[in-house]
Amino acid sequence: MFRANHPLVRLLVAALAVVAFVAAARPAHATPRAGRTARPRVVKKVVKKRKPALPPIAMEHLSTRQVYVMQPDGDGHFGKSAMRALRDELRCHHTGKTHSISSRLVELVYRAAHHFDNARVLVVAGYRAPRVARAKGNARSHHREGIACDFRLDGVPVPRLRDWLRAEFAGMGVGIGWYPNSGFVHLDVNRKKDGYWIDYSGPGERARYQMDSPDRSSEDLDDELPPHAPPTEVAGVEDPGL
Repeated sequence: MFRANHPLVRLLVAALAVVAFVAAARPAHATPRAGRTARPRVVKKVVKKRKPALPPIAMEHLSTRQVYVMQPDGDGHFGKSAMRALRDELRCHHTGKTHSISSRLVELVYRAAHHFDNARVLVVAGYRAPRVARAKGNARSHHREGIACDFRLDGVPVPRLRDWLRAEFAGMGVGIGWYPNSGFVHLDVNRKKDGYWIDYSGPGERARYQMDSPDRSSEDLDDELPPHAPPTEVAGVEDPGL
């Protein structure tokens, strides 16, 4: 047997002391208490809840009588499949040709209808083929780019719709035209600055414009109106707008 002062005994005692020190220094949660089972640590994954979709609103084209039910997501945006359907809904009713439609335009039209108790959207004109726009005297029409829509809301007085559009979308780079004798409003998007006009012509008449601000320069008007007043269609209010 080794004596207490033997080098190997002293080395063993020192090693045991180190082990005891390390064990005492371990965190309390590292060693489960007697009689208890250690529970695995659970990391909760935060899942962002989607907003519920907004209510459906019917859009009817007055020329084709085609109806599409619009229903954006909770943020008011339309997905790719919805925009493909709207491309067909707002096709040029003169030629049947389709064109990509501005999602922002559709979102604003929906917002207007949603504000007025989800009123049915009655479309007078959406996309307009270039040759049709030229025939109407406005080769630069916003309709030919798929960024304009002539419409009214079922059961909503047009002046009331006009005033709401001007107040709600002020400063958003939109063009708003009021056609009191034809019964609809024109809305277009993607302008550098807002535009507003009134056309007092009726169905079958040449346009008779009155500008909101008579002191505007001709440069201001170039982005709003065709170079000369275009004739409107004879057949009711099918498509008498810009």
